Amino acid sequence: VHEGRLLSAIGHKEDLTACYTEGIGGEGQRFLLCSDGVYKRMSPEFLNAAVQKANRWNMKKTLHLLTEHVIERGEQDNISAALLIY
Repeated sequence: VHEGRLLSAIGHKEDLTACYTEGIGGEGQRFLLCSDGVYKRMSPEFLNAAVQKANRWNMKKTLHLLTEHVIERGEQDNISAALLIY
């Protein structure tokens, strides 16, 4: 942990780069916390469209859609995600 951010896991290399954004959540906003295995094989447009369609009742379905999308494109890295909706 560096300055309150988790930057690595046990066994990973020293030169890890963390990508993050800070802000204040408000009603209707969505935050996707994920590993690079989720976003590196999909376009930002696809990712944004899927997350924007998400709501409290279909979050699990949205995460499944994102996971299947990258698996179909050959992703073999860690695929981890959590979706937060205000």
